[in-house]
Amino acid sequence: MFFVLFFFSTFCFSQAQEFLALAQRVAAAADTMLNDDDILDAPDDYLDPLMQTLMRDPVRVPSGSAIDRPTITRHLLNDPTDPFTRQPMTLDDLVELPELKVFLFFSFFLKFFFS
Repeated sequence: MFFVLFFFSTFCFSQAQEFLALAQRVAAAADTMLNDDDILDAPDDYLDPLMQTLMRDPVRVPSGSAIDRPTITRHLLNDPTDPFTRQPMTLDDLVELPELKVFLFFSFFLKFFFS
């Protein structure tokens, strides 16, 4: 019985260490990805149309354009209008784009892990 418990605890500890190592590799890859010049090669659909930076939290504005949430939030603090049509809008008018956010996340992580 002692051997089984010892083996199980050793196995779980080694699995936890592997998981932590993987988490550190992902964090390092994220830092590299977000600071790398390869972002400039990203398709236009992945870039914020106002700032030309990689979108991290894409949302749709009433005019239909996808834009990064921090960018549109800063814009609305200065001018409460849609930046593309100049129609009045608020933060409540933004529509989440979770599919695009997941796609951006995985496409760039796959690029760095398998290239």
